[in-house]
Amino acid sequence: MAEKVEMEERKSRKSGKPEILVEGYGIVERTHSLPNASIPVTFITVRGSKGYIGRIKALGRLAEEAKGLAKGDIVYLQGYLDAWEGEVQVVVRRLRVALPYIPEEEIALRVSGLFFLGPHDYKITDKGTPFLQGLLRLGEGGDIRFSLFGEAAERVADHLTALAHVQGFLTEESWTTKDGEKRYAAKVRAVSLYPLKWETKEKPTQKGAQVSEEPQGELGDILEAFPEDLPF
Repeated sequence: MAEKVEMEERKSRKSGKPEILVEGYGIVERTHSLPNASIPVTFITVRGSKGYIGRIKALGRLAEEAKGLAKGDIVYLQGYLDAWEGEVQVVVRRLRVALPYIPEEEIALRVSGLFFLGPHDYKITDKGTPFLQGLLRLGEGGDIRFSLFGEAAERVADHLTALAHVQGFLTEESWTTKDGEKRYAAKVRAVSLYPLKWETKEKPTQKGAQVSEEPQGELGDILEAFPEDLPF
């Protein structure tokens, strides 16, 4: 694991910024191509086995290929998380139609990579579960929320620094505004966080925080589909 983190750190430094890589399968809901764009651009809305995942952005040749996708197609993709005007999206570098008999539990988008950590806080739920949540910086375009539960959260809560490595999967959170409008936003459900430089600082212990327990069914199903090590 340490070797892979170091390799990704070197790649990110070479490119000038950290990247959160995305890899996995999604089911196509709809596509939309931008007219009169200087280069072809196609947006693909995909969902996972547990519901909506997010918006995928394809450029150039991949955008032209994406125009042929139909609702219900299962696609395999590789790319990276990006944000534009506050909206999180996955910019793809590789995209293809997958075999139709991909096991349902494997239809998910896994994330792995380096990130700059934004505001975050550590709490203990009413049931005694450690819980870490906050923001991952995606550049000037915006941020994405993350959450981490259990021993993994407790282990790193008092050691996090500005730059760290994340593994998990892409999901979404929803809420209702005061006006009764339903809103959705992409979110990283982290499985692990690894600070690149460990520092020790006082860890807050806010017990009884109003945080719901991790939905064990969803997390358990997804983790069973995780390989021992992500392939990037």
